[in-house]
This record gives sequence, C-alpha cells and structure tokens, in this order.
Amino acid sequence: EQIEMVASHTGKEKCVYFGVVMSTVFYALAIVGAGGPIGYAAAGISIALGPLIIWQRKKLTDIEASQGTTEFLKKQANEFTAQNERLKNAVKDLGNTADALA
Repeated sequence: EQIEMVASHTGKEKCVYFGVVMSTVFYALAIVGAGGPIGYAAAGISIALGPLIIWQRKKLTDIEASQGTTEFLKKQANEFTAQNERLKNAVKDLGNTADALA
C-alpha cells in the first residue's frame, strides 16, 4: 500500500481559481460601468480578497494532504505492531521447540 499523492492543483483549487478570476473580471467591469465611491470600494475590496481566498484554499489542500498522510502512517504503525506481536510469538514458539529438543 502506498501513500496517495495529492495533485499540484486539485479540482477544488481549480474551481476557486476560476471563481476568483471571474469575480475579479466582473468587479473590474463594475468599476468601469457603474463607478461611484461605493462601487469602487466594494470592487476594490472584492478584488483584494481574491489572493487571500486562493491562499486559504491552498492551505486547506495542504491540511487535507497532511491528514491523509497521518491516517496512512497510523494504519502502517498498526500493521507493524500486529506483525511484531506475531513475530514475538513465533520466536517464543521456536524457543519452546528448541528447549524441548535439548
């Protein structure tokens, strides 16, 4: 079993990128078309939030990848613990067999 690799750009990230780009385009068009101080302020704030939204989505993807890695490592540790117990029992049985032969 291998760790599942996360793509460099997940589907969720691509959707966020698309949404931010489209939002930026529409707000830029609103600035040009509507104008006015409130329009400028709203559009400017919305455009400025785009990079923050993309950064947060990337961080969430990194967290999801870390959680997946942690779960994989927990499963591996449990498998190794069970294997270790089986090996201990096998060594004990072999020791008993050796003592009986002696």
